[in-house]
Amino acid sequence: MRQTRCLYARANTIIRKFNCASLNTKLMLFRAYCMPIYGCQLWCSMSQYAYNKLRVAYNDGFRQLLNEPRWCSASKLFVFNNVPVYAAVTRKLIYSLWCTVFNSGNVLLRGLVNSDFVCAVSCFQEMAHDPIQTINFTVCFCLVSTVVLYVYFTV
Repeated sequence: MRQTRCLYARANTIIRKFNCASLNTKLMLFRAYCMPIYGCQLWCSMSQYAYNKLRVAYNDGFRQLLNEPRWCSASKLFVFNNVPVYAAVTRKLIYSLWCTVFNSGNVLLRGLVNSDFVCAVSCFQEMAHDPIQTINFTVCFCLVSTVVLYVYFTV
C-alpha cells in the first residue's frame, strides 16, 4: 500500500536528519509528520492485512526514532512518551469526520444524514473502541462520506 511506504519514508527522513536532536524535538516531529494519515476516514477497501502493515510501519518508525530495538514494546513507548497508538489516531480521524458531517448546517448534508441511507449511527459508539470494528464501520461509512464530501465542497 502506498501509505505504508510513505509512512516509512517520512519516519526514515526524520530519523536520518534529526538523529542527534532531543527527545522532545523527535516527538514533535513524529506527531507532525507521521501522525497525519490523510484520508484514512475514507479507506473502505482496506483489508486487515493492509491495516496491520500500516500499524507495524507506524510502530517501527516510532521505535527507530527513539533508537529502541524491534523487540521493545511499542505500546509502552507510546504511553511513556504520550503519543497515541495507530488505532487511536485512525479512530479520532474517523470520529472527527463523522461529527463534522452530522453537525453541518448544509441543507443537502442534513437531508442525507436524516435519510435512511445512513444506517450505522447507533453502532458507532459500540465500535469506536475496537480498531477492527472501526474498519468495518469505515466500510459502511465510506460511500456516505464520499457523497457528503462531494456535496460539502461543491455547494
